[in-house]
Amino acid sequence: CTWLDGRFCHSTAPIRSYIASQFGFEYSHSGGIKLLARLGFEYRKPKALPRVSSAEKQAEFIALYERLMTELGVDEAVYFADAVHPEYQTKPAFGWVKTAS
Repeated sequence: CTWLDGRFCHSTAPIRSYIASQFGFEYSHSGGIKLLARLGFEYRKPKALPRVSSAEKQAEFIALYERLMTELGVDEAVYFADAVHPEYQTKPAFGWVKTAS
């Protein structure tokens, strides 16, 4: 289970491949699903939520941001870092995860 704890697998294929290469056991797709269930994993596919904005929370954030920008010291700077491009039609990730014990 340690190998799978550090990964996010969308299907049983990489898990079955790992088991075959490390332990020599060949599992079918349905056998892999049953094994994962016995090991305490489940297949989760989250539901997408519609984007809803709160005018009050937006106003709070704007006030916080403006206060932050006006109270900056002369030796301080604000950097914006974003490693992900926003997508208009995002799709939630799904796969095998450990169930809560």
